[in-house]
Amino acid sequence: MKRITKIIAIILTVLSINCTSVFAIETSVSRYEIKQKLLEVGVNENKIDSLVTKIQDGEKLDCMKEKYNNIKPTVKSWTDTGGYEKYVYPDGSVKTLSVTPAIVTGSIIDGTRTSGSNWYEWTSARVIASWGVVTASFYANIFGATGQGKINKVWGKGATVVGGTFSGLDLKTVRAETTNSTPAQARLYFIGKCTGDFGQSTFYLRLYVPYNSAPYAKFSMPNGIDVLLLI
Repeated sequence: MKRITKIIAIILTVLSINCTSVFAIETSVSRYEIKQKLLEVGVNENKIDSLVTKIQDGEKLDCMKEKYNNIKPTVKSWTDTGGYEKYVYPDGSVKTLSVTPAIVTGSIIDGTRTSGSNWYEWTSARVIASWGVVTASFYANIFGATGQGKINKVWGKGATVVGGTFSGLDLKTVRAETTNSTPAQARLYFIGKCTGDFGQSTFYLRLYVPYNSAPYAKFSMPNGIDVLLLI
């Protein structure tokens, strides 16, 4: 069986919106193995032979070309908890985008903290979290005690997206005081976007001040991205 001595397979897994983490793998794979893989991911059977030949000849496939960056998905399914998109290019190459929610723990640092018996007050506390190339932060004045939790003030919103941009930066106190079951909450919202219109995600950095425990922060991306480029 003829062996292909060089195949470039690009696999991109994006846990934030890190659109620059693309890597190439050179390996020796049989023509049959490539065909089977392409069939598994839904490439049109009539296009497979020409794609394998392109790979063998070292040609760039359409899903790798910038001129197709704005191609529309052929399959698109989205809900509040995730979604799926499939892009089919003129030469039959395929890109799939699968989206799942994800959450990481943030930090509360700096500022001035004072405390006594069963109470604390934290002024100019910095709420901060990072996810890959994305970092977000804001400042807060908070108070906690037995049976109490308050967010007195939030300000100083900020975000960075290395290799990209952000928009829609919005900071607000969602709930100033805690109840028995629901902590006080402030949230920072923004949209992070990769350069070249490759993809974007919505981000939330939330500060929680609970009823009878320490404050904490969560950084969430409801539409976290996992991308597989099949070429």
